[in-house]
Amino acid sequence: MRGDRAAGMLVWANVALIGCVWQALPWLLPQDQRQRPWLRALGAVSLFVMLQILFTLLAGIAGVLNGFTLAVLPTVTWGLLALAVPRRERLPWIEPPRDPWAAAGVFALVASLGLWWAGPGWSGTRFIFDDITYHATVPAIWTQWGAIDHTNLSYQAYYPFDAELMGLWFVAPVGHFGHAGLAVLLGLALAITAMGAVAEELEAHPGPLLAVLGALLASPKMLYFARTYSANDLTTAAFLLGMLAFTLLRPSPRSALW
Repeated sequence: MRGDRAAGMLVWANVALIGCVWQALPWLLPQDQRQRPWLRALGAVSLFVMLQILFTLLAGIAGVLNGFTLAVLPTVTWGLLALAVPRRERLPWIEPPRDPWAAAGVFALVASLGLWWAGPGWSGTRFIFDDITYHATVPAIWTQWGAIDHTNLSYQAYYPFDAELMGLWFVAPVGHFGHAGLAVLLGLALAITAMGAVAEELEAHPGPLLAVLGALLASPKMLYFARTYSANDLTTAAFLLGMLAFTLLRPSPRSALW
């Protein structure tokens, strides 16, 4: 029963986090950028990741790193956002492209995403040398402690990388690494949407863009990352791509927030 409650809190924490993004995104996006689907997707993924990292870090530093705290923090934030923005702005509906090349690109991207999902979804989390020595080992200790602090396990005594916090979000509530691969999929989503937003700003054709993304994700090196614990290299590149996409926004008070 304890395991069921822990899994339920993990599910609710992510639902509440999605609610926070749903409530805040229309207000944060610049008015003149709301018809851009890739930018909207990038904003949603970025907000999810930023709040996920923030809540995990706050709970860890406060010494209350557990499923209850990680469920309460986004729930309270969601409620505060609902009170602060009672009349939520709605994003306009975007018509899907009808170009056959775009449809072919979507097929290639979805097919490659299927390969990624098969990695963490069916094969479990793969622990490479770096994971065993610190990327996964140190977060496991933090989960046992219920707090983020320096360890004397080895020379890697440090505060966490962002990618480790993304994985820790899925580990701390349940006490195991069964769902840790979902953090890698978040890094993947960030990279995809960031590349799409950059190409969108440059007015690139969506068909070749999606096909290139599909080919990139189906490459052996990228599939290798799909089964690691936190994929710090991939996530770092995704963060840099996201920063690049946001710097291309036209100057405005709301774009400055990003």
